[in-house]
Amino acid sequence: MTNRICIPHEEYHERIKKAAKLISARGLDAMLVVSTESDYANARYFSGFWPLFERAGVIISANGDAALLAGPESAIFAKDRSHIDKVFVLKEFRESADPSYPELRADTFEDVFKAVGVTGKNIKIGLGSYVECTLPIYEGLKQSYPEAEIIKCNDIMVELRKIKSVNELACIKEGFRIIDIATDEVIRHLKPGVTELEMVGIAERVVYENGAEYEGLPMYVFSEESTRHAISRSCYRKIG
Repeated sequence: MTNRICIPHEEYHERIKKAAKLISARGLDAMLVVSTESDYANARYFSGFWPLFERAGVIISANGDAALLAGPESAIFAKDRSHIDKVFVLKEFRESADPSYPELRADTFEDVFKAVGVTGKNIKIGLGSYVECTLPIYEGLKQSYPEAEIIKCNDIMVELRKIKSVNELACIKEGFRIIDIATDEVIRHLKPGVTELEMVGIAERVVYENGAEYEGLPMYVFSEESTRHAISRSCYRKIG
């Protein structure tokens, strides 16, 4: 789709510049954000990339330079999708099966920090995705920079994202347009005897036919007991 509503390349770099000003104002040398497949927003916010089963991260220095960090199996994938030119592969961002990767020549946090202009050992690192930062990633930072001060700085991400840009608002409106079409189509096919998952299949078909890139969350079509609580998964239950 040539006229697809999306975030333009330039806006990713504007976000990095805005983040760098906040990082500098907090007295940090750099900020790291981390994303997983289910909580991918922050790394994607700066790079356009989000991982499959591995982890991903973005490091931004106070001087406005940035790098994307990917797992061992995502090197080509990350370079293909990233709006950030500097891409590093770190073992710390590996999948949860914890492969050994004996053949891997991995990059290090020292390589990354040097590439974005951060030198020295006694540095101050902010974690902009504190909850998403896994133990291997945190331990990797501590091993590379044992003298560094590592602090939580989620507030920087809140400050950056609380006011939406024109392009972000356009994406939100487009999402609602697609949701309306899918909801109407599910209601049109709804009848006794169909399963929740059959209705999810209709919704997924329609959202992709109408320009969606991905589902923001698992599709929700519920009935009976599943309507009584805030979160669930659709199943083979037949709708009465």
